[in-house]
Amino acid sequence: MDSKINETGSGKSQREVLDEILIELRSGDEARCLEAIRKLGTINFNSEAVVLQLEKLALQDNLAVRQAALGALDLRTSLFVSSK
Repeated sequence: MDSKINETGSGKSQREVLDEILIELRSGDEARCLEAIRKLGTINFNSEAVVLQLEKLALQDNLAVRQAALGALDLRTSLFVSSK
């Protein structure tokens, strides 16, 4: 499999996908953050920058975002990145 194609077949590189997710996580908009977190659960890669942003979101006052971020931090990919 070409490393430029992610598992969803979108034709975007893993970096491009993660950059898009990171932008959404940093947006401050609840719906955009939740959608980005949902998308993280559909891919099998992650980055240190995304994990760090999830850690910040896990400390927010917004309950829905906080719970989703905590769940995403428990994803296998997040745990793998955190362990490095």
